[in-house]
Amino acid sequence: MKAAVAVRPGGPEVLELTELPRPKPGRGEALVRLHASSINHVDVWARTGAIPHSGRFPRVLGADGAGTVEEVGDEVDPSVLNTRVLLYPLVTCGSCEPCMEGRENLCDDLKMLGVHLPGTYAEYVKLPAENLVPIPDEMDFTTASTLGVAYLTAWTAVRAADVGVGRSVFIPGATGGFGTAAVRFSLALGATVLASTASPQKAQRLKETGVKHVIDANVRDLAEEVRRVTGGRGVDAALDSVGSATFLQSLRAVRKGGKVVTIGATTGKEVQLDLRFVFANGLNISGVYMGTRKELAEIVKWVTEGRVRPVIDSVYSLEEVAEAHSRVDGRLAFGKVVLRPTGSA
Repeated sequence: MKAAVAVRPGGPEVLELTELPRPKPGRGEALVRLHASSINHVDVWARTGAIPHSGRFPRVLGADGAGTVEEVGDEVDPSVLNTRVLLYPLVTCGSCEPCMEGRENLCDDLKMLGVHLPGTYAEYVKLPAENLVPIPDEMDFTTASTLGVAYLTAWTAVRAADVGVGRSVFIPGATGGFGTAAVRFSLALGATVLASTASPQKAQRLKETGVKHVIDANVRDLAEEVRRVTGGRGVDAALDSVGSATFLQSLRAVRKGGKVVTIGATTGKEVQLDLRFVFANGLNISGVYMGTRKELAEIVKWVTEGRVRPVIDSVYSLEEVAEAHSRVDGRLAFGKVVLRPTGSA
């Protein structure tokens, strides 16, 4: 099978197209023929070797994917053959405390496609059959391939922040995969959205999607600007995927008793925080790591019903994987960048 492989840690240039043996599903596993695979920042970190305890190089990247079930192993219901599915990207143990509580995204022995296991930048991938999430015929594979990481994380984050009617939310760096997903869910839930970007072109696109206030990320003080826009009050919640460059600004942007949800660290993982500011203002800080299979199925339902429409920036062939990664690396995309390993997406 064709696969795009990171041959060593590095930039997009380390991605090479190669031929690998087609995987054989074992007991409890399924083989999926992939029609689309979307790119996430975790793929970039896996490519550069920035994730501790991840797999060896060369490695097949890719956590997100959608396609059709082509083969199943023993103890798998054969009725799933030829069905259309998207992939839940986290492989879990099923027996630890978080798994037993239905929070498998926090599994004690968590493994992710494209990081610890062969990923979705290939014509085929094998994974546990329990990781298959059915999609309806009316949902195209390109759309489905965007849901497993960015949209799942955004869905979990907006719920953790109690985003909804009558509430306001600030989303810094709102133009990538997570950012556009968080904007779409927040608007669909009836919230007032404030978002930031350094690009005038992307700012215009955010406005066109319904964002009430778009803030120039180059301003001296993002939090001060958020407070100015909200009449000094601040927002009810902030969803921060940017990390060290904006996290403290997000804390200062929320009102007393407000919520800050952190889900990523694309600009850095460490901040220096005065804890007195947190407890004196009654702030609630929580972390979100993707979500569960059940939550991913809920997103499929929302998209199918037309309540949310994923933002697709561009689609590339598997042979163009280095160019696609360069677009993500350069922060040029508005929404999701998708690869097409086989067939029609």
